[in-house]
Formats: sequence, structure tokens, C-alpha cells
Amino acid sequence: MRVLTTFLIIGMFLFSSFVRSEPNTKEINHICNGNVYDKSGPFALSLAYVVEALQNVTPNIIKAMIITSPHPNDALAYGLWPCYLKLHY
Repeated sequence: MRVLTTFLIIGMFLFSSFVRSEPNTKEINHICNGNVYDKSGPFALSLAYVVEALQNVTPNIIKAMIITSPHPNDALAYGLWPCYLKLHY
């Protein structure tokens, strides 16, 4: 029994060394009132904030969350981070 347990533990460690997971930060959908906005305006700043937060902060979090821009009165932008725990091997 002890030998079987040892082989199972060693097998789990060997298997886990071949498994990796990488965040997919590719934009899936972008909707903006007909896709027309001032590139230097408040919406562009809000959008840049949300995209940066989605790419830098959320890959370290294992749950779904919504990132909202810090300027909700000027131009609201938000992004959804769905958490899909997929393993690639």
C-alpha cells in the first residue's frame, strides 16, 4: 500500500510539471456608441484604464469580476473578466 501511495504522489508531481496555464487577455468585444469617440477625450482615458487593468490585474485573480473606469461621470467604460480555469498541456 505504501508503494502504491508513493507512486501516486510521484505521478501527480510529474503530471503537474507538464501542465501550464496562461491568461487570455485578447479583447473579445468592444462596443462604443457606433464606435465613434474622441481619441483624446474622457472615454478614451476610461477605456485605456479598463484595458490596462484587465491585462495586468485580473490574470492574478481566480474569479470573475468587472472593472469599472474611475471616471463614471465623464465617460463610463467597463470590462468583464470571466474566469475560465482551462489547463493547456
